[in-house]
Amino acid sequence: KADNEEVVRTGIILSGEEVSDKTTILISDQYSTEYEIGADLEKMFGSGYTLAMYSISGGTRLAYNAMSKADAQGVIPIGYRAPADGEYTFSLNPLYVDAPIERLDLIDYQEGTLTNLLNTSYTFATERTQNDERFALNVVQQQKTPTDVDNFFEKKDVAQKVMIDGVLYIIRGDRMYDSTGKRINQ
Repeated sequence: KADNEEVVRTGIILSGEEVSDKTTILISDQYSTEYEIGADLEKMFGSGYTLAMYSISGGTRLAYNAMSKADAQGVIPIGYRAPADGEYTFSLNPLYVDAPIERLDLIDYQEGTLTNLLNTSYTFATERTQNDERFALNVVQQQKTPTDVDNFFEKKDVAQKVMIDGVLYIIRGDRMYDSTGKRINQ
């Protein structure tokens, strides 16, 4: 990492009854998908009896995922291992409350919901399982404030487009739409 390169650090926590686990995302143009740090062996090969949450890159389950800004523009798959049937909650890791991001959207493909973890936590019910396909994270980094007044007002209502499993989705504010403009989350 170059000394003048800002690293955007963010992360989330998955909590169960009395246990929790976390994953961290590091975003910088000095990082790439080839530069993966802290691959936690428990998360890669652990048993179904421990709570675990991780990001996924190239099929590897990572406690820490370092990626370039371009790679972070897409959705980041999030997997979890639930050791028992019950309710679990995703929330922002308080270490990263001041991260320079505008949104930290958790996408639940199963329920068709999008939750900005900067504003609220997300609770879901599941059976004892390991699932690498239900959730994804969409990190929207803060834009540099333009000096041109016209450009500032044009960029205030920008929609972000993301591809998820080959399907185009549009995110505007707290809402997610399909490519025809139909709202798909509550």
